[in-house]
Amino acid sequence: LNIPVSDEISFRASFKSSLADSFINQTVDRYDWSLDYNRDGKIGQNVSGPGGPNQGTVTWADAGDIVADGIPNVDQRRAREVDASDAYYNVDNSAIRLGMLFAPVDKDFEWYLSFDSFEDNGAGSIYLKDCEQAEMSRGLSYDFSCDTGASDPFHAAINNPGELDLSIETIRSELKFQVNENVVGELRVAVGEHDRYQMYDGDGGFHTSPTHPAYGFVRNNADSMMMN
Repeated sequence: LNIPVSDEISFRASFKSSLADSFINQTVDRYDWSLDYNRDGKIGQNVSGPGGPNQGTVTWADAGDIVADGIPNVDQRRAREVDASDAYYNVDNSAIRLGMLFAPVDKDFEWYLSFDSFEDNGAGSIYLKDCEQAEMSRGLSYDFSCDTGASDPFHAAINNPGELDLSIETIRSELKFQVNENVVGELRVAVGEHDRYQMYDGDGGFHTSPTHPAYGFVRNNADSMMMN
């Protein structure tokens, strides 16, 4: 919007707003961990005691099994279902610019002054696993494949929905002046203020396998009882 006030002064105002749903399939992370500690093929059952697979005392190795109990092993304080409009990678931002131009008719200079304001209230973004590449680990001792398979690369299980409150306000001054017939000088000054508050889910629901050779705490050396 251009508003001329006189032959020397004019104002300009512009505005933009963007809204878009997320493109990822975001679910709630309710990861319930289970671990076959001594790799006997059964979790939570004693198979090593005397007299049969279900008799005798539970050995230390059998007692080390971790049984999924229906209680998530990830923080659920902020976990909740969200619509695509509030999921990670959504778009919710706006901006406005107000400007003034002062260009005297009989002077060899002009001055442009502007104020910008930008706000982003989206959910932000997260790292997504490359499910196509991760599919190559399916069935290995450190299976890092996606539960949804290679055909769903844009999936994340979230227990900490994204929250972003970002604002940037800037004042700009641009002074142009004629030095001589061949040279024009410019003096530009800008001052900005940037405020940001953000909540972020760092893992996206992709938990490291306990048998991963680099990150897992379980090792395949039989003498170590699978521990570091």
